[in-house]
Amino acid sequence: MKNLIYAVVFTLSIVASVPTAWAKNPNDAKFSHLGNSAAVPNTANTPNATHKFDVHVQGKALSELSIVV
Repeated sequence: MKNLIYAVVFTLSIVASVPTAWAKNPNDAKFSHLGNSAAVPNTANTPNATHKFDVHVQGKALSELSIVV
């Protein structure tokens, strides 16, 4: 029982120390981020699918966007 309590306290202390970005709506975030994304067709065995990304730019303009697949 003592080991379980120690494990729970250790886990909660790690989880509480990780900063998290909270936003009510992803479009209200104060940083640039990717919104909705999709691939057409969306099957894993299609090597030449067309991808769509919604890029929300907040603050300074983006000078470069790299997507590594």
